[in-house]
Amino acid sequence: MNRFQLGKKSKKPTTPSHSGSNSTEQSVSAFASKISPDAEVQAPLQNTVVTATAATEESQVKTDIPDPPDPPKGFQVVDTSTDFIKLKWAKVTSKQIYGYRLERSIAFQNKWSRAHQQHVLSAQTTSFQVGKVVPYEAYDFCVKSAALDDSSGTLLYNGGPKLRNVIAKGKDQPFPPRDVKVKEVKEESVSLTWLVPEPDNSQVTCKYVVEMCSDYTDSKILNTWEECSNSPTTECQCTVKVQHNGNYRFRVKALNSDKPEVRSLPQEMGDPEVRIHIKQRNTERGFLEQLLRLWNFFGTTPERQEDGSIIFVISCQDMSGLRELWMNYNLGKLKEFFQDLFAQEHYCPASDLTNKELDIKIDPEDFYACRRHLLLTCPNSKGFRVLKVGDTYSRACTKLGLSEDYPVHCKPVLQRTAFSELDFLDLAITVKKSTGVKPSSTTCGTVERSPGIM
Repeated sequence: MNRFQLGKKSKKPTTPSHSGSNSTEQSVSAFASKISPDAEVQAPLQNTVVTATAATEESQVKTDIPDPPDPPKGFQVVDTSTDFIKLKWAKVTSKQIYGYRLERSIAFQNKWSRAHQQHVLSAQTTSFQVGKVVPYEAYDFCVKSAALDDSSGTLLYNGGPKLRNVIAKGKDQPFPPRDVKVKEVKEESVSLTWLVPEPDNSQVTCKYVVEMCSDYTDSKILNTWEECSNSPTTECQCTVKVQHNGNYRFRVKALNSDKPEVRSLPQEMGDPEVRIHIKQRNTERGFLEQLLRLWNFFGTTPERQEDGSIIFVISCQDMSGLRELWMNYNLGKLKEFFQDLFAQEHYCPASDLTNKELDIKIDPEDFYACRRHLLLTCPNSKGFRVLKVGDTYSRACTKLGLSEDYPVHCKPVLQRTAFSELDFLDLAITVKKSTGVKPSSTTCGTVERSPGIM
């Protein structure tokens, strides 16, 4: 009887037997016992072919694996909204088709996951509505044909067609306005500003509707929203009449000028945003994930990366975080941080950064608008900010004179900074502390120079 060993030659070469099917079955049984002595052997073994070559005296086991059917054709988007994305494809006419696997990924990230709960959709399914999408998020989709390998009980797939950059929003629906802020508070009115929605391929022109929730309290489960004006506005600002005392929430919707019934989801007044512009760089995305891992400026959070020159949007939760960001920008530490960030990317070698320094800008008006919004509103545990008119009006009429008005080289105008842990960034305050001299009151615009500062 021949003795077969997996991947090895037998020690004593023997001539292969030609006695018929009985000897072949005995050889197969011996091979199966060699691999798993306790396994029960059934003859004949299906989908298994055993061959022996006298010249090499080796055995090889081959398993018949079905080829996956052709990928589906006609893969396209049927409908989109902020709640779902519906897709369809043509049915594959093959006896081997077992079903379809639909995968999705955040656009351009190539991190694929199954878009449905079942392991595979049925062979009769030719459309599917993908739920649990993030409004206004862009997705990639891929559909694959599946075949079942009976011998192993596994599903076999082939590469299928892909759809790129499918945005979870309705047709002709504009993106929501951005960065709703309080600009000014008077005794009976509030002025709001916001940024235009992000552009898209539809080239929709927008008007805006401002809504207000008055007498807000955290204990309320349901809140009533009402429009603040009789007609939409084309401007990115609005003045709203309010009562002298009360708590208010505000939000803004963008509507399609040609189809007023098509509106964006509302953008509520939340934490203000500061944009860090990095010019003369490529426009590739992909830095945000790395930025989130390395960001170490307290009280601020990178939110997203915008198109154009690289623009990082930083959300500021409180005054101390905003002030730390502004001070580090003026001291040049923010520039050093981003140079290290880009140097760690494989497509931004450090040699490219040594030849040309990064040009990093924060618009001062952006900073002051952010600071003003933080001063005039109060944070809420649910993620938005509330305007308290009575208390805010008194604070808005007081000249705070915080030292970030005159970065780094002078002391506050009317009072010392409220954030003592950051006083080391104000050289004038540090010198007064060390000499024991009490800071004297100065008029607006006066700069006290420390010894050694020209």
